[in-house]
Amino acid sequence: MPLTVSDLSALLLNKIAPGSEGQFLNILNEADERLLNSHDFEWTRTGLELTQVDGVITLPVEFQSIVGAKVGNRATGVRWQEIKYLEGGPSVVPVEGAKSELVDIGFTTVLGVELRAYEVIGKEDTFTVLAKYAPVMMTEETDQPKCQSISALKQAMYGIIYEEQNDIERSMAYFQLASKTLKEKELSYRGSAKKIFDPTMAMPMQYRRTTNFR
Repeated sequence: MPLTVSDLSALLLNKIAPGSEGQFLNILNEADERLLNSHDFEWTRTGLELTQVDGVITLPVEFQSIVGAKVGNRATGVRWQEIKYLEGGPSVVPVEGAKSELVDIGFTTVLGVELRAYEVIGKEDTFTVLAKYAPVMMTEETDQPKCQSISALKQAMYGIIYEEQNDIERSMAYFQLASKTLKEKELSYRGSAKKIFDPTMAMPMQYRRTTNFR
């Protein structure tokens, strides 16, 4: 069964924020987001098929970015917006025969909801993409964190607590434990499969707060 806020509260509330469910939920939300954005783990992304509309594809609200893309069996580039302004970068319409690429153009508002958008450089209509999940804001007992490791969440939550107390050394130690826990779980899941080198996996976990929940 998927791990829920109720499960984590029963196990960790008295250790993390005794008597304060609101504070516990805030720390849990922050820990889950920071783990989600710490590395490119298997559970952080999934495959989607997207079709362009007026030269733009948009991600569903559950996702924050495209990690990789392909057309059929051919991989295609995913570029930052700056590429269009560099000498030698693609123009609005590429030269005949050039492969299609996606250019990250930030967020667009659709029916009042902000969605990540990518401009299609080329003539392709449909792309298969590897999309990274967006953080979830957990408010109910039945809500599920993206990270489904109790140990990693607990370690990251302790890391946040010590960070707030300006005990950076102890905070980093807990974050490194969380990283180690997730890496070992990932390696066990992948078995003998070889992963493309990810430089973030070769360095200690570095965190940058992206959302302040408190």
